[in-house]
Amino acid sequence: MSTTEDLGTVREQAAQWVIRMTESPDSLSAAEFDAFQAFIAEPVNAQEFHAISNVAALTADLQDPDRARLTEWARNYTQVSSRSRVFKGMWAAAATLLVVVFVGLFYAEQHQWFGESPYVTRTGEMKSVTFKDGSVAFLNTKTELRWIGTGNERRVAFLEGEALFEVVHDAKRPFTVVLDNSEIRVLGTRFNVYRKPSGETTVTTIEGAVEVRGYAKGSATPVWSRAIHANEEIGYRPMGLVNELHATQAQEAVLWRSSVYRFHDQRIEDVLNELGRYTEQPIAISDPVTANTLVTGTFPTSDATDALNMLKTVAPIEWRRKGGGFVVEARSQQGQN
Repeated sequence: MSTTEDLGTVREQAAQWVIRMTESPDSLSAAEFDAFQAFIAEPVNAQEFHAISNVAALTADLQDPDRARLTEWARNYTQVSSRSRVFKGMWAAAATLLVVVFVGLFYAEQHQWFGESPYVTRTGEMKSVTFKDGSVAFLNTKTELRWIGTGNERRVAFLEGEALFEVVHDAKRPFTVVLDNSEIRVLGTRFNVYRKPSGETTVTTIEGAVEVRGYAKGSATPVWSRAIHANEEIGYRPMGLVNELHATQAQEAVLWRSSVYRFHDQRIEDVLNELGRYTEQPIAISDPVTANTLVTGTFPTSDATDALNMLKTVAPIEWRRKGGGFVVEARSQQGQN
């Protein structure tokens, strides 16, 4: 992404996808789903999609009179601003979203979204954060959160990555984690949230129970909701559930706190994608057969070479260095390149 114009094009496309996903996600065709997956496979595209989704999701809490007033203001503002080339192009492509974005930005400013510094971890870094109410979040690698609560509200915006939450119990003040067009509500418990680069979010409850709600654009009524109890998990995307509520070994979901990743009958490609979260050294796979081979095992996340050596003990692979990264290949191919 080399120019402002390029970034503007990505934002325009991300805006159109946000509209499509929030207005009628259930009618998404197979071709549209594939196109969306291809779009968010690019990190910059995914970042813009998630950023616009988060801003849009904030407007769900506005009262109807406030939303109507701010929507009218946004329309007037964008009509004037559309005389410029940049705004004109975006207005033509995503007028509806601009209304949502301007209203959302106003709401965010009123609720001190920009007044709180983000909590961020770099590649391979972990840290703990204590919020104003005493609740704690343990952040895994490449994670970003913001506290957006005001007054008696307990709210956190989850922007990317993975975090384990330990929430102080308060029956009168639910603790809410907001991401995309969904929210996770608890009174007090322990749960893990993992927002994958693919756009899928996994919520795993370690203790107690949490409620996850998914919303359509502009609606205060959830389209779907699930209560998740201890040792249960769900997976979902902006368009809806992809993994229905199911039992799991919840403690395995938080082994990352001990710098360990455990996997059961996982494709090698998926295993290496997980490892890639903890290193700046790219890991490539030489062929699709190797990529799709299923493996079970445990490896450390703190050192890529140690992890690859452990992987060799449970899978018929070898690895070699190439440039600043690694290439993984079938054992029989070692030495042919």
